[in-house]
Amino acid sequence: MPTTLPDKLDQQKFTNVVMTNMFLLVLPFLVLTYLFQDALLGSNRETPTLFGLPIAFGITPIGVIAFGPLALGLITFGGAGVLSLQGIGIVSFGGGALGVVAIGGGACGVIAIGGGAVGYIAIGGGALGVYVLAGGGKGRYVFDRRRQDPTAVEFFCKWVPRLRTVFTA
Repeated sequence: MPTTLPDKLDQQKFTNVVMTNMFLLVLPFLVLTYLFQDALLGSNRETPTLFGLPIAFGITPIGVIAFGPLALGLITFGGAGVLSLQGIGIVSFGGGALGVVAIGGGACGVIAIGGGAVGYIAIGGGALGVYVLAGGGKGRYVFDRRRQDPTAVEFFCKWVPRLRTVFTA
């Protein structure tokens, strides 16, 4: 990517590319929700399982898959785990998510994605971080509709090559 930027940013293309890529980042959350819907909505079985693994429920459940506000496990809903939905984890999804990779409104992490996200790399409307890809984001290097810092453009175009198409000559 050249150090000087082209004259204009096509705002419609920018919005389309960013929104498409944000959807693709959130898609795993949607798939997991679909896979766990039986456990989330209740089950007729005495001990619910998912792919043969027991699922723990309660206020402080511990298990491979655990549901509850203080859950601990590999995959958790509302607690702490490697993959956490609405909690703390290495990969965390949901509003107020906290993790190395955090996805959801108000997410905090090294890589934070969602409205109001805060992180070293922050993506989403109103995001705050060092490298920001957003609508109205703030940070050291920002790539949004009004501000296109060459460092941010180079960084994000490296990881999302379709962003190169948003500039008009």
